[in-house]
Formats: sequence, structure tokens, C-alpha cells
Amino acid sequence: MKTILYRPNTPTTQMENYAGKFKENSELSDSKDILLELQDVPWLIKKAISMFSATMTITQTEKQIVINVTLAAGIHKEEIYEIDGLEKPNTPPWGPALTRRTFWGDDGHLCVETKSPKGYSILAVWGLDGKGGQTRVLNITMKDGSKKIVKLFLDPLQ
Repeated sequence: MKTILYRPNTPTTQMENYAGKFKENSELSDSKDILLELQDVPWLIKKAISMFSATMTITQTEKQIVINVTLAAGIHKEEIYEIDGLEKPNTPPWGPALTRRTFWGDDGHLCVETKSPKGYSILAVWGLDGKGGQTRVLNITMKDGSKKIVKLFLDPLQ
């Protein structure tokens, strides 16, 4: 198994391009229940998220990625990722305020590190699947030190 080191602010000439329109592949993706529980998402919103796949429109520049997420239920949110390796506050629509740091990994993958005052952290490594789709591998470290992994898959929309 190849070990990949992720260092903030490491320039790379092989940055991946994540721009496009995508739909979550709920058949291939792992359950997001643990993520929703960690974020204190209300039950009704959790139910809507579990019933509908999200569509995402992603725009990307050298220093920023913007994701507009929409559920068929009419739930919409915009996420802005400043790719500078600096820890910044991130206030989700529910749950406690988080800190987030976004940077390019040595291999050109985008890495997003999120920390919660509740004691958990998530390192999300974004990737491309070679067929126009994307992957997200979320490495979750729980408050007690235990680890969980959630894999998400996004299919391209034409």
C-alpha cells in the first residue's frame, strides 16, 4: 500500500480539476448517517437527505472551489473552500461551529480537514475516478480516538 503524505501549502503542478455537475451515487456511497449525527442534523432533514440524492454544481479556480448542493426536496446550500491551507471558521446550518482547512495533497488530490469542538475531526480526500466521476474518502477520528471511514461517489451529469 502506497503511503501518501498530505502537507498544507505544498505547490503541485498536478492539481485535479473537480469542476462540473454531479449527482451522488447512493448505491455505491456509504451511509452518511454518522456524518449527519456528528453535525447534529435535525431528524426531518436527515430523513429528506436519506430519501433523495444530492446534485452538486462545482466551480473551481486555482485558489477556491464552490459547491452548490441541491436535494430534490428543495434543500440548498453553498460551500466555499478556500484552498490556502489555513484553518478558518465554518458555520454549518446546524450543529456547532467548525474549523476547516483546505489544501492540495502531494499527489494533487484536494484535502479538507474539519475539526469540531465536540472532539471529532474529519480528513476528506477528494479524487477523480477516471470516468468523469468523483470520490470522497472521509477519514473520521472520533472523540474517543476510534476511526471510521465513509466513502462517497459522485457521477457526472450531462
